[in-house]
This record gives sequence, C-alpha cells and structure tokens, in this order.
Amino acid sequence: MTNQMDYVELGLACADVCNALKRGLNGKTPNDLNNSVYEAINQLTKRVTSAMHALSTSLTVLST
Repeated sequence: MTNQMDYVELGLACADVCNALKRGLNGKTPNDLNNSVYEAINQLTKRVTSAMHALSTSLTVLST
C-alpha cells in the first residue's frame, strides 16, 4: 500500500542521486562520459521512472 511517506522517501533518494551525479560529473558533458557511466545513468533513470509509475498506479487503485 502506498502512502505519502513513500513519495517522501523516493524524493529523498532522488535528491541524493542528483547530488552524487552533480559531484561526480563536475561540469562534464554527456560526450565526456565513458559508455559504462552513461549506461549506468540510463539504467538509474529507468528505475526511478518505473518506481514513480508504480507509486502512481498504487495511488490510483487505492483512490478508486
């Protein structure tokens, strides 16, 4: 069951990831990244998007 705390936890996790990426990328452009780093960022993006959709679906089912 999804609750407001799930959204808070997801938001905090995303903020942590964003801060880590900001420190790690340090002004680099996507062209400066090697393929494995670029792929890791893509996988992370997919997982966060998937988690957001799962939370949204659970809330929709809960509200009906």
